Amino acid sequence: MKNLLLVLPLVAALCGSSHAADGMIGPVDLASLSVIAQPIGLHVAGNVEVRLARNFAIPPGMSCGDSIHLTTLRSEDPGRAMFRVLEQARKFGMQPVLYITDDPLRNAYIGRCSITGVQLGRAVPQGAPICSSFTPHSGLRGAPVTLSGANFVNVRSVKFGESAADFYVISPATIKTFVPEDAEVGTFSLDVTTDSGTDSCGGFHVYKGKGDRVGAAESPSDAALE
Repeated sequence: MKNLLLVLPLVAALCGSSHAADGMIGPVDLASLSVIAQPIGLHVAGNVEVRLARNFAIPPGMSCGDSIHLTTLRSEDPGRAMFRVLEQARKFGMQPVLYITDDPLRNAYIGRCSITGVQLGRAVPQGAPICSSFTPHSGLRGAPVTLSGANFVNVRSVKFGESAADFYVISPATIKTFVPEDAEVGTFSLDVTTDSGTDSCGGFHVYKGKGDRVGAAESPSDAALE
């Protein structure tokens, strides 16, 4: 029986991604949130746990075994950026919209969905997104990037080429995102997708490492590849 319990999480991890689904919930009321200081049961130190004030409606097609708790892997929130936004939302009584996934490979706790993005304010229909600028224009994997524009509402994804990035929406005009850890080296289109469409912010250069910066310009159009 003990061996079976050890095998089940592995099977879920191996098979989960092909059946994973993403969704959006909210606006929600936050009851509490915390960073796990020490391993507790299935929790790893550094993971984030969020408890809502009331049960949320699980989006169609998603499988969340717990409808009041959400978690986030420490690797999904570099620098605790999303955690700080959630902390401020709870402190000032704001109701964020949360983007979640049931992908076992991205879940911090078996049976619970995980937060992948945060949007402050109530989600309302808007026109197609407009991404007018971003900074910096290049960086290493995991580096923070700020996008500026308009109609950043009901944001579904931010992608560097084909690699999906973690993000949170600061306002309808600003998004904070991070270069994906699985992003390839080179210059790729930085795209924002909402319920109303997709817009390209331009080319972003992903560096292999510090040495890749030598002789490379800050502008993505002039950046040297590898």
